[in-house]
Amino acid sequence: MPEYTVFDKDTIKSEIVPCLSIAKRGFTSKFNLVEIVNAILYKLRSGCQWRLLPIGHLFSSKGPSWNTVFHHYRKWSVREEWQKIYSIILNTDKSRLDLSLSHIDGSHTPAYRGGEKVEYQGRKKCRTTNALFLSDNQGIPLTMSEPQAGNHADLYEIGDRVDEPVGQLTKADIAVDGLFCNLDAGFDGKQLRSALTSYGMIPNVCPNPRNGGENTEEWLYDEEMYKHRWKMNAQMLGWMGSKPFSHGSTPQYPVGKDGTFSHLSLFPLKFFTIQISLNNFYKLKFIYVVDSKILFNFVSG
Repeated sequence: MPEYTVFDKDTIKSEIVPCLSIAKRGFTSKFNLVEIVNAILYKLRSGCQWRLLPIGHLFSSKGPSWNTVFHHYRKWSVREEWQKIYSIILNTDKSRLDLSLSHIDGSHTPAYRGGEKVEYQGRKKCRTTNALFLSDNQGIPLTMSEPQAGNHADLYEIGDRVDEPVGQLTKADIAVDGLFCNLDAGFDGKQLRSALTSYGMIPNVCPNPRNGGENTEEWLYDEEMYKHRWKMNAQMLGWMGSKPFSHGSTPQYPVGKDGTFSHLSLFPLKFFTIQISLNNFYKLKFIYVVDSKILFNFVSG
């Protein structure tokens, strides 16, 4: 039995491996695929470098080289199989989500060592990358957009950026038509509203006084509904420990309204933009746990 396990063997065997492509003829791996998947999850969970994987602690017998683990990860990434797993499990557990209201917000992640789509952000006084996150009314993050450079405003190319997180919900067969969505004043713009209404969603955007004389009477803004936005900040952007509601960090143990999401564990934001592959080809977006099941969301750069 491996010393370091991210999920139990049965969870990986029943929830993940059946969704991954396995060679039916020709070369087949002589190593246990369950343990290979566990090694991949350990790398993503810990943020260590591929070549620093503790192979001896991740395999019950003589394990493969780190190159073999990376080979499987890259193969499954190229075929977008992590995204397939994400959609399947999200669809399976959608009854546990509270979609009476949704929330969209952006978060800047410092990128001190640079990387793709990284630029200086004045308010943060450092180079950052910025991504959009969509959560349900429990504050549980469901999807996110591909990051953009931190020097851009929230509304930069907002139409295309909204398509990705909302589109991921539709791929998981989660209906968004008629779904109310809270957004702060930084998203107060016609392009954002048009993008959400094209999916049938109803944006509840806090008016931005800097928009001057723009007529906002035709748009919905319900202050009582907007007050629920704290759930996203508390669950997703604040540590649920010694420093609650501290912006720029993420929760360790957010809990759903019925307690069933007590195993939810979201990675720190600094891991969202880690370059996963050696050739800077893929980015990890996020991974979290729901009732010992995993939800992935990866993107090809």
